[in-house]
Amino acid sequence: RLICPDCGSRKFTKYKLSGKGKIVTHTIIRTAPDGFEDLAPYAVGVIDLDDGIKILAQITDCNPEELKTGDKLVAKFRRMNEDGKTGMIYYAYKFVPDVGI
Repeated sequence: RLICPDCGSRKFTKYKLSGKGKIVTHTIIRTAPDGFEDLAPYAVGVIDLDDGIKILAQITDCNPEELKTGDKLVAKFRRMNEDGKTGMIYYAYKFVPDVGI
């Protein structure tokens, strides 16, 4: 949105987030929606960023069955989906376990 829904302002401040946080809660998607069937099972969770913001995101590059509340994660730019008609590939941030590398 380019307009604040509360006050109608068009003035915004940009913030660079750290991309690091921990799992607050998560779920495992076993029956995926159309277009995501090849990813199932996959995890989606609420991540509490070190910056004090909570974000909902996919958690990848791990065994979803081994995830637990409090696990540390880091944001990575990953392939999200591909449009079969145009061949366009979509990318987005996903979260992966923070192994300290």
